[in-house]
Amino acid sequence: MGSRKRHTWTRHGLFLLMICCFFIVQGEVAAALDAPPAWSPGQWWVVESQTYNTGKIRRGDTPGWEPKVGWRFQVEGSEVLEGEPYYVVVVTPLEGNKCSYTFRYWFRVSDRSVGRREVRHPARNPEVQKDIGPPVVTRSFNNKPNLLSNFEFPALPVTIPVFSSRAHASSAGTMSRRTQEITRVNTADMKDRADPAFMAKVGARVTPDSSLVKISQGTGVVESQYWNAGLPWCVYGEQSNETFTSRRYWLVDMGSN
Repeated sequence: MGSRKRHTWTRHGLFLLMICCFFIVQGEVAAALDAPPAWSPGQWWVVESQTYNTGKIRRGDTPGWEPKVGWRFQVEGSEVLEGEPYYVVVVTPLEGNKCSYTFRYWFRVSDRSVGRREVRHPARNPEVQKDIGPPVVTRSFNNKPNLLSNFEFPALPVTIPVFSSRAHASSAGTMSRRTQEITRVNTADMKDRADPAFMAKVGARVTPDSSLVKISQGTGVVESQYWNAGLPWCVYGEQSNETFTSRRYWLVDMGSN
């Protein structure tokens, strides 16, 4: 009888241990989805973006996608704003990109929300061009980091989710009028949206933790992004409203200096 009880308790103990292990593993997966991407000074990545021309911008334009343009992101270092550490990321247009500005963004280390943004205008020849403004325009968010990038530069893909368990403890987060929803997706589905050449190059870096993030600003515009825990930026994203997609972009290269 005693032996039978011991076997019964042993089976119960193993069952409880299996349950505990299940929830521990599930907890680790959930935490991985909430964790921000790993960045370090000198790290860089390249994003190619396209904007949709509705045919109403310039006379004679035909509706359709504009050619892709490249942007290089590089982690310049880190600084402290309002007592919290931020990564400083420089964004530079690559050859063929008609944008003449460079940008610096301060992303909070803890959740990657934006605390400050700088727009650097190109140098002007005073004999040819009039001074139309300061060479550097800075906007700070007064310790209220911004979830979404502004819409002043439509081709610049710098929208980024908030990576915080507090922000989306129940698969949705809200900051002011901005919301984000996160759905766990199959990594194969993520790869279907990604740049094939890039996926072939970084295959070993891709992890099973992939997610689809939908960010809304309350204006009917939604930014949908596919993220993977092993990569520094979303592998694919698009901006759309109820009628059409206005911007799409791909992560195409990465490295470290």
